Amino acid sequence: MQYRFRIPVCGAIILNSNLDKCVLVKGWSSKSGWGFPKGKINQDEEYAACAIREVLEETGYDVGPLLKKQDYIELTMREQRIRLYIIQGVPEDTQFVPRTRKEISQISWIKLEDLPTYKASAENTKSGNYVKSGPYRFYMVVPFVNKLRQFVNQRRKALKKESKAADNINNSHAVAAALKSPVVIEGVNNNPQQQQQEMEPSNALKSLLGVQSPPTPQQQQQPKQQPIHLQQQQIPFLQATASSAPSQPHPSERPPLLNHLLGEAMNSSSSNNSMNSSDSQTNVHRASFVEELLKAQHQTLTPPPPLGSLNDNLRRNSLLNALHGNK
Repeated sequence: MQYRFRIPVCGAIILNSNLDKCVLVKGWSSKSGWGFPKGKINQDEEYAACAIREVLEETGYDVGPLLKKQDYIELTMREQRIRLYIIQGVPEDTQFVPRTRKEISQISWIKLEDLPTYKASAENTKSGNYVKSGPYRFYMVVPFVNKLRQFVNQRRKALKKESKAADNINNSHAVAAALKSPVVIEGVNNNPQQQQQEMEPSNALKSLLGVQSPPTPQQQQQPKQQPIHLQQQQIPFLQATASSAPSQPHPSERPPLLNHLLGEAMNSSSSNNSMNSSDSQTNVHRASFVEELLKAQHQTLTPPPPLGSLNDNLRRNSLLNALHGNK
């Protein structure tokens, strides 16, 4: 009998994700109370293996994947060691079904704030290891409540620090991404290549002088225009259109007067260069040359008089000559 009470007991305190509820089981007898799932260890069995086996038998839930060997509460009561591993993050919608017959009658989630403590057990009904608190009659729960609450408080503080660190990392990544991305402002040219081209004053000067700048890589990548191939049916139409357009006088067909003036201008310019005349005389000569050139061009551009008027002038001149001859 004394040996039976000295066998170590192992079990688990199953907590939900919010760390505010735990799983308690009630024995099969009507006089049994609510307690943590646990049982005696077998010979040569490890503490963790015993806890996993006992919880699986009494609740049907395997806590092996969530069990951490360093998270446990251990007490010694009447020369008997009791170790309960703390299991965190079990969903509340888990279906608990005992695997043993006539050992567990009920399984339920109970809030940690409803668990009795030593102070509350002194005020409530207490008989041995049983404590009556509210609708529940707890068995071997009070000795673990204070250490369980300390563990939960520490764990919550650690979770808050981890969440803050994760938020800081996410914020730093967001700031780095924002710094790398270009800033777009409405009404402002955000194209750096176009801004660089607009800032270069040489581009404006080249456009005024008609000098073409070297093509950009984007312009070089543009496809070249394909040559236009005309059909034989379109060639006569183009020839007719070209023949109907007004012809311009060829430089070799200039009037004699205009050729004479141009010759004099060339001779005068050569003589002026040889004599090193002054700028004022040169400007006057150029002005007079331009006036004569314009007059000659005007004469060449004026249409000839009609044939009827020429005949009338000839007749009038012949009559006048005849009259003078008679006299």
